[in-house]
Amino acid sequence: MNLFQRIFLFTFSISFIFSQVTVNPSELYFGSASIGATVTKTLTITNSSTDLLNISNITCENNQFYAPIPVANIPAFSSAEIDIVYIALANGLTESTIVVHTNNEAVPTVDIPCSGSGASIVTGEISGSWSVLNSPIFIQNRAYVKPGNTLYIEPGVEVVFSDSSLLSIAGTIIAEGTTDMPIIFRGNGDEPAGTIELYNIENETNFYGCIFENLEQSHDYILDDFNDLNDFGWSVNANCDLTGENGYFDMYVNYDIHEGSNCSTDWNYYYVNVYADEPYLIERTNNTFSFDYSMDPIEDSAYAKMFYQVNDDDNENWIEIATFNGNQNYNSWYNYNIDLTGIIYAGDLLYIKIEGRARACDSSYDQMLFRLSNMRMVSNDQPFS
Repeated sequence: MNLFQRIFLFTFSISFIFSQVTVNPSELYFGSASIGATVTKTLTITNSSTDLLNISNITCENNQFYAPIPVANIPAFSSAEIDIVYIALANGLTESTIVVHTNNEAVPTVDIPCSGSGASIVTGEISGSWSVLNSPIFIQNRAYVKPGNTLYIEPGVEVVFSDSSLLSIAGTIIAEGTTDMPIIFRGNGDEPAGTIELYNIENETNFYGCIFENLEQSHDYILDDFNDLNDFGWSVNANCDLTGENGYFDMYVNYDIHEGSNCSTDWNYYYVNVYADEPYLIERTNNTFSFDYSMDPIEDSAYAKMFYQVNDDDNENWIEIATFNGNQNYNSWYNYNIDLTGIIYAGDLLYIKIEGRARACDSSYDQMLFRLSNMRMVSNDQPFS
């Protein structure tokens, strides 16, 4: 037997010995689980030898990983599936090794690396600090920071949103990550999940060094969907009908003169100031103001105008956004956008005013319905950057 043959036979023998007992997968990653919850993974053990393989025990130094049934007899050239369970007893990542004990003299033990993360679940009222030691943080249902409260998120924390969950901020949030330890906000799963809502917040919000992934509405601030017309202090400063049915802002303007024989020589203005008492605090550097609208004028002379101001509601400094008049056919909902980048910055207050006009001749009347919904800020770049 020459040297090459000896090396070949030796190599073949080693390969044969180590292939007698194999496991799949070779590592077990259990992902994230809430504290006290369990995650089960299936471990397949294959016996490639000619003898019966006896699994006498499956052990782990860390009691968060275990096999409910740690024994098995596997016939020659057969496989068996054994459940391995991870129970989250501590926050953060836990790494350990599961050891499979066998009666195979060549392969008496098989080591399987394993890991899992215990997660803190938050819901309802929140404040204080979220530490990287408690990461990941799972948001379930609606978690909210009330006015007067502050939530501080440390660098390196991961915030995970379940389906349709909401993190609503009406107080103060400070989330400042670093290049090496970013703060991650992400939806849990393949489909977008979770929303961050800044609701009439008190102070400038800090989102630095943050990553936003797979969220449902990560690029929008909803200012008002008008399900509750009083949420942001809408006020009427003239004689017009203001209703808010089905999540719409409705401004109904009418001018009825039924007396006299001449046309009215003066226009009659009816307007409301939006956020005059509680203006909206802008939290991004780059912003587009967006809203949905429809209009149903009876007379072509009727119109609605929208204005804005930044940091002041002085009656002389309103800037016109757009005019919507009866010369156009508004039979359905439309979207309107105006880019305020370079005009409004994080920490600024945004005021909105809507004005309606009507005029009548002889014994007649003019009226107009202007309908608004989903008024919001849309980011031009990464959300909250």
